[in-house]
Amino acid sequence: MLAREPPAGPSPSLPRAVARRSRAISSARPAARTLGLVIALFVGITAALLYLTSAQMEILSAVRAYVGGEGLWSKAQKDAVQHLLRYAHTRDDADYARYQDAVGVTLGDRQARIELEKPTPDLAVVAAGFRRGRNHPDDIGGLVMLFRRFRHASYVDEAIRVWTIADGEIARLDHLARAVRARMRSGRSPATPRILPKIDRINERVTPLEDRFSMALAEGARAIKTISIRITFGVALLLLSMGAVVSWMLLARIREWGDKYRHLLDAASDAIVVTDLDTGVILDANRSAEKLTGRTAAELIGMPQELLHAEAERARYREVFLAHAGRGVTTAVDLHVARPDGTRVPVEIRAATTSMGGTRVVQSICRDVTERRLADAELARSRRALEEEARVAGALARVGQQMISSLDTPVLFERLCQLAADLLDGTGSATLLRGADGQGWGAVAVHAARAEDRERLRRTARGFALDPDRFAIVRDEVLELPGGELVMAIHRDADLIGVQVVTRPPDGQGLTPERARIARGLAHVAGIGLENARLVAELEQASRLKSEFVSTMSHELRTPLNVILGYAEMGRDRSIGLDLDDTLSRIEASGRDLLGLIESTLEIGKIEAGRDQVRVEMVPLPAFWAQLGDGCGRLPRKPGVAFDWAKSVPDVVLRTDPRKLVVVVRNLVGNALKFTEQGAVRVTLEATPQGLALRVADTGIGIAPADQQAVFEMFRQVDGSDTRRFGGTGLGLYIVRRFVEQLGGTIVVESALGAGTTFLVTLPAGAVLGRAAAA
Repeated sequence: MLAREPPAGPSPSLPRAVARRSRAISSARPAARTLGLVIALFVGITAALLYLTSAQMEILSAVRAYVGGEGLWSKAQKDAVQHLLRYAHTRDDADYARYQDAVGVTLGDRQARIELEKPTPDLAVVAAGFRRGRNHPDDIGGLVMLFRRFRHASYVDEAIRVWTIADGEIARLDHLARAVRARMRSGRSPATPRILPKIDRINERVTPLEDRFSMALAEGARAIKTISIRITFGVALLLLSMGAVVSWMLLARIREWGDKYRHLLDAASDAIVVTDLDTGVILDANRSAEKLTGRTAAELIGMPQELLHAEAERARYREVFLAHAGRGVTTAVDLHVARPDGTRVPVEIRAATTSMGGTRVVQSICRDVTERRLADAELARSRRALEEEARVAGALARVGQQMISSLDTPVLFERLCQLAADLLDGTGSATLLRGADGQGWGAVAVHAARAEDRERLRRTARGFALDPDRFAIVRDEVLELPGGELVMAIHRDADLIGVQVVTRPPDGQGLTPERARIARGLAHVAGIGLENARLVAELEQASRLKSEFVSTMSHELRTPLNVILGYAEMGRDRSIGLDLDDTLSRIEASGRDLLGLIESTLEIGKIEAGRDQVRVEMVPLPAFWAQLGDGCGRLPRKPGVAFDWAKSVPDVVLRTDPRKLVVVVRNLVGNALKFTEQGAVRVTLEATPQGLALRVADTGIGIAPADQQAVFEMFRQVDGSDTRRFGGTGLGLYIVRRFVEQLGGTIVVESALGAGTTFLVTLPAGAVLGRAAAA
C-alpha cells in the first residue's frame, strides 16, 4: 500500500491507462511464476541426484567402517591370544587384565551383532557394543544401517555368517581363558598340554575367517558401487528428461495462467493491492482487500492508495514510501485502514517495488492485526503477572529459608517480624499469639526502629488483649486497618493461633494484590515454622522422657537383682543362720518383680512394632473372674492394706482377649496396691447399658489434676526423680491404656491428692454376650 504522492488532480484518460496497466500486470505475473517453477524443478532434480550420491557414499562408508572394524577385531583377537598365552607362563594378573581388555573388543562386536539379529533391536545396546569394539562413534549409524537394510543381501549375509562363526571361536577362547584362570587360582599349573594347544588351534581357525569376512565385504562394496552408479545415471537421465518435458509444458501454458493468477489473488487470505509507482493509483486489488477496506474492487481501482489510510497517518505513509519503497526495497509498516463507515482497522503492510509488464508497481500485502494486537496486550499482561509471580515466589522463598531454618522459637519470632517489615515495606512489625487458654493475646516479638512505630504496635497489641472479637474477621483475611497497619492470620492446622501486625507509613501504597499474596504466604510459612518448633519441642520432651526411663529402668533392675544376688551370697556363708523359706520367698519375690519388669518392656516392644495382635476368645466371666481374683490377691501389699475383690459378677460370656484383660486388671490392681500405704483397694465389676464397667479404687496418695493424663503416657510417672518413694518404670498404665483401646474399651481416672484414685475401664456392650448367644 505504498506509492508516491498522487497527482494533484484527476486525468480524463486515467481509467483507460489503469485498465491497460492492470491487464499487463495480469499477463506478466504468470511468466515470472513460470520461471520460478522451472527453477524449482531443476533444483529438485539436483537435490534428488545429490540424495542418491549421498546414499551411495553412506553405504560405502558403512562398508569401510565394517572393514575397519574387522581390522580392530582381528588385532584384538591376536592380542587376546598373545596375552592369554603369556599369562599362562607368567601368572601375572596384569597379563590376564590385558587379555580381558583385548577380548572385550570382540565381545562388544558380538553383543552388537546378537542384538541386531533381533526383530526389534535395542539400539542403545547395539551402540554400546560397537563402542566397546572400539568403532568410531560416527560410524555406528552406518554399521547399524548396513546390517539392518542389507542383512539378506548375499555378500552381507555371507560376511555376517562368517562373523557368527568367528564369534563362536572367541567364545571357546574365552571359555579356555576362564579355565586357565581357575587353574591358576587353585594353585595348579595352567600350561597343560590339554588347554594351551586348543588356544593355538582357535587362533589358526580364526585367521582364515577374518580373511573371508574382508573378502565378502570387498566384493559387496564393488557390487554396490556398480549398482549405485547405474542407478544414479538412470535416475539422472529420467529426471532431466522429465524436467525438460515439464518445462516445455509450463512455458506452453503461460497464457492460461492469467486467469489462475486472478484466482490465486482473490483466494489469498491477506489483502493484496498493486499500485502504480509513478501515479500512486491502485491498479489491482483482491477480494480480501475489498473486505478489509470496506470498498469494492471497482471503487479501489483508480483510487490513490494514500486515501485508504486515516488522515493523521498519511504523512507517515509518504515518509515510509520516500525512505524505502522508492529505492525498490521491501519495507514493513504498521498503519490503520480507514473504512467508509468510520471504523479503523490496524494493519501490518509489507510492500516491495517491482516491474510488471513494463510498469513499475508497488505490491502491498496488508494483514489485519487486530487479533495480534489483542494477543500482544494479553502477553504484556501475562508478562506482568509472571513478573509479579516471580517477585512473590522470591519473597516467599526468602521467608521459607529464614523461618524454617531456625527451630529456636524466640529467634523465629524475631526473624518473622524483620521479614514482615522488610517484605511489606513496613516501618515495624509485631507477632501476637493467643494465650494457652485460647482467650488472651500477647506480643511475643516486636521489631521497629522508631519509638512511634513501637508505640503503634503496643496499642494494637492492647486492642487485641482488650477486645479480641473485633479481629475475628482476620481468621481468613489479610486486613488493612484504618491506621495503616496490616494484620494477617497465623494458623496451626485450622486453628487461629496468632496474628502478625505490620505498621506502614501513612503515605505508603495500599494493600495491593501482590502485597496481599506475600502477606498470606508469610503468615502460612510462619504457621509452618511454629509447627516445626512445636514438633522439635515434643521431640526434646520425648528424649527427656526416655532419659528418665533409662534412669528408672536402671534403678528398677538393680533393686531386685541386688536382693537376689545378696541373698545368694549370704546363702553361701554357713555362719549366717538364714531362714531358708524366708530367703527363698524374698528371692522369688525379687525374681517375679524382675520378670514383670521384663514382660512389661517386651509388651511395649510388641505394641510399638504392631505385632501385638488381639486374639478373641469366648470367656465365661465367673470362672475367669474367680481365677483372676486369686492371682491378684497374691500381689504384694503393705501391712494393714485391705484388698476387697468383688465376689459376685454377671453370669455372662465375654468376647475378648483374656490375656490382655488379665494384664489390664493386674496392672491396675498392682498399681493401686503400690501407691496405697493404708486403707483399702477395692475392685468391682458390673454390667451397664454401655457394656461392662470395671472399677479399681484405692485410698492411696492420689494424683494431681495436671498429672492425670500424663500417667497414661510411656515412661511417665508423677515422680520421675531418682529419689522417688515408689518404684516402677512408667510403662504399666501405658500398656493398660493401649490394651483397653485394642479391646474396644475406654479408661478414665478420677483422683485427688491425698484422697485416693479410681480407674474406670468400660468394655463395649458388643463384647458381653449372654450364655445362649455364646453357645
